[in-house]
Amino acid sequence: MIASHKPRGQVLDVGCGAGQFLHSACAAGLQAEGFEPIVATSKAVEEATGARVHTGTLECVPGLYGAVHVADVLEHSPRPWEILMAVRRLVRPHGIVVARGPLENQANLFQRAVKLSRTIRSRLGALRRTEIAPHHLILFTLDGWHRLIRRTGFSVVEERVYELHWPAPERRFSFKPVSIVKELSMALSRSGAGRRLRLGNRVVSMLRTV
Repeated sequence: MIASHKPRGQVLDVGCGAGQFLHSACAAGLQAEGFEPIVATSKAVEEATGARVHTGTLECVPGLYGAVHVADVLEHSPRPWEILMAVRRLVRPHGIVVARGPLENQANLFQRAVKLSRTIRSRLGALRRTEIAPHHLILFTLDGWHRLIRRTGFSVVEERVYELHWPAPERRFSFKPVSIVKELSMALSRSGAGRRLRLGNRVVSMLRTV
């Protein structure tokens, strides 16, 4: 998506993790750099990819970029708008931002089935209570995702909502109920009706400043 709009552009990967995106971006002919707040991680990614990886805070990253990639980052922050505002200051005029992340509260067949199962088990007294902390701080719906984008002065120019196996285990052709429901849910999300209804549990949005 980025290479088709900025085939030789300079791209910053915010929250570059283990560097998979940096590898792909370099292979696509982009001048890729990363950002990772943890110093040890940034050094490890630099060694693994050969790309420059900034550390510290986003506000300290020098220069401007034709494209910024933000994947699986916003849901981990209690103030995701601050991340997008910092990203906005790093994008050149007419540049793009590609934001990706989970939509854990977006409607889909699997999510509805899980909620129904929990409701029934709770009423039967069979639901086990756990004290495990949530994996993400923000559980987005597509509407909430769009409100965040508008709040930070971006507009969506291209977007795709889709569904992955996560959080269910990937067990194709399994006859276990969880796997069957997940496969049906993914098939429905891929259908014409599913695409019109924006069913799914992930989104990738290309953004520009308003």
